[in-house]
Amino acid sequence: MTPVQDRRWLAFYITAWALIGLALAMLGRRSALRGSLPFQPGTYVFPLDLVDARTRELELYPLSELQSLDPVHHTKGGRYTHSTLWFVYPEKSFVFEIHGQDQAESQLHAVQNARQILMAAIQRGDLSELLPFDPFADARASNWMPMNDFGLLAKGRPGWTRFIWAITLMIGLAAGVGTWRARNHFSDQRVYARLEARPDIAQADSYVKGGGLRASEVQSSIIPRAKLAEAKKETGEKRIVALDKFLKAYPKSAVEVEARALFRDALHEQFLAQTSVSGVRAFIQAYPSAPDAYQGQVKIKELYDQSHVIRDFRRFTGYTPADYHRRVSAAGPDAVRFVPDTDAAFR
Repeated sequence: MTPVQDRRWLAFYITAWALIGLALAMLGRRSALRGSLPFQPGTYVFPLDLVDARTRELELYPLSELQSLDPVHHTKGGRYTHSTLWFVYPEKSFVFEIHGQDQAESQLHAVQNARQILMAAIQRGDLSELLPFDPFADARASNWMPMNDFGLLAKGRPGWTRFIWAITLMIGLAAGVGTWRARNHFSDQRVYARLEARPDIAQADSYVKGGGLRASEVQSSIIPRAKLAEAKKETGEKRIVALDKFLKAYPKSAVEVEARALFRDALHEQFLAQTSVSGVRAFIQAYPSAPDAYQGQVKIKELYDQSHVIRDFRRFTGYTPADYHRRVSAAGPDAVRFVPDTDAAFR
C-alpha cells in the first residue's frame, strides 16, 4: 500500500503541466498576434512573391527564386482525401493544403503562369508591367525605407508574449507541484481513514514504508492498537508474555495505559492461579515487579500451613480432606460426623 507518489511522479506532473502551459501560451500569443495585425496571420502567394506573414515581420520570397513547385494528391483506401502544394526554396519550404483535386490543379497553373510572366519580364528588363500585380510596388521602389504613411499599421504585441518560456516554466512548477501534493493528500487521507477504521499490521507497515504523510501517527497509534488486539487473543502465561513484549516494543504508544492495565490484570490472574509453593516462587522470580509479588511470601506461608493441616488430618484420619468429605457425603444425613479411625465409623 503506497499512499503517496515519489518525486519521480513530481517530475512527470511538472513536465505535463509545462507542455499544457506551453500550448496555452502559444495559443494566447497567436490570439494576441492576430489582434495586433491589420491582416490575418498566415502565408500568402502573390504573383511576384510568397509572403510569410505569420508574425509582425513580413518575409518575402520571390517566385523567381522558387526551385520547385510540387503538387501531391493524397488518397486513403483508394479514395482521394486532399492535396498539398509544396513551394521549395533553397533554404526553406512552404506547404499549402487544398481540398479538391481540381482546385489544387487550378492553383498550380495560376502560380506557374505568374512565374512565366515574371520570368519573361525579367528577361526583357521591363518590370513596369508587373506593377499592377505587386502590392509591395511602392515599398520596393523606395528600397523598403520607412514611410510616413499612417494607414493600416501593426500594433505592438503584448509584453507577456516575450516571456513564453518563463510562463511555461511557472505554470509547470506551480500546477505540477500543486497536482502532486493534492493527489498525495487525498490518497493518503483515504488510506489513513481505512487503517483507522480497520487496523491491519501488514497494511500499516506498508503505509509507513511507502512514506505515508501520517506515518508517525500510524506508528504511535494504529500499529500499537493492532498489536494489542493480537495480544488480547492470548490467554494465561502467553497473554502475559505477549503484553510484556508489547509494552517493551511500544513504550509510549497511544494505548499504553490500556496495555498496562491488561498486563496488571493478567499478572493478578496468574498469581491467583498458583496453588503450590513452587508455582508462587516461580511467579515471583519471573515477575518480581508484579503488583502481587510482595504478597508472595504470605501466600507461600499460607500454602505451607495448608499442607501441614492436610498432612496432620491424613495422619489422624487416614484420609485426605477431599476423601473424607466424599465419604461423609456418600453416607447420607444419618452418618455420624466425627474423625474416624476405620471404615467402621460410617454407618
